Amino acid sequence: MNRRQNFKKIALFLVLRILFLLVAAKIEPAEKPSIGIFYSNQQYEKLQKLKDPLLPYRTALLQSGASVVELWPSIKPSEFSRRIMNIKGLFIPGGGDFNPKLFGESPHPKIGKVDDSFDTFEIAVSKLLISRKLPIFGICRGLQLLNIVFGGSLNQDIPDQISKYLPEERRVVHKKEATTSGDYPCVHEIQIEKRSILFKLINELSCIVNSYHHQSIRKLGEGLKATAYAKDGTIEAIESVKDDQIFAVQFHPERLALKDPKFNEFFNYFEKKCENFQFEKVR
Repeated sequence: MNRRQNFKKIALFLVLRILFLLVAAKIEPAEKPSIGIFYSNQQYEKLQKLKDPLLPYRTALLQSGASVVELWPSIKPSEFSRRIMNIKGLFIPGGGDFNPKLFGESPHPKIGKVDDSFDTFEIAVSKLLISRKLPIFGICRGLQLLNIVFGGSLNQDIPDQISKYLPEERRVVHKKEATTSGDYPCVHEIQIEKRSILFKLINELSCIVNSYHHQSIRKLGEGLKATAYAKDGTIEAIESVKDDQIFAVQFHPERLALKDPKFNEFFNYFEKKCENFQFEKVR
């Protein structure tokens, strides 16, 4: 009788142990994907002083479940190599204007301050990670940078190169001047292609977005497709033609999400893609 009782106790213990391990395996949190984000040298200096100029982007990425890895032009080669080997995606944030020599043009009088070393660094790293098939998400300047990387060009100043040639009813104000009380965005409607990543994220064929830019895509880069437009023809979203590696928007979902949670899906989608990225698939 004792033997039988001992056997039952041992069997019960083993069953409970197996159940515990199975439950633990299911609830064990997945490792956060490390996502690279570009900082200029000046931005990184501010970050070291605990004044993050890219805080809205960082916050959106962290809230999605990702961890953030900073990449900047003056980083030491050994540190850059260590960081670049550990990331599973690249996020390209908004920022300033590009030097038009990158797409074979002379500067327009309305072009803003450019940072050649930062442009060169971003383009080189983006090309490297594109070749490694890492997921890439760009916002505003990030969309424009990806277009340049794929051989496209930009309108250097929308009001002077686009708007003044359009009838009044088709014009869109994409950027207002900053005021003493703050930098208020423009808002306008965009039309969205149904067969697109953007449509899958918000399930709408049109929506109202914010706008802080005066440059835009002119010639679309090879291997990219436009999936959303403003009424003046400005391209508002792009993605890869052959796969879903590249996704970028001209507006700012990190700010829109503060009032409309559906825009958090942009970052949740990107985090999930990075989490599922497998290095062994890359040859």
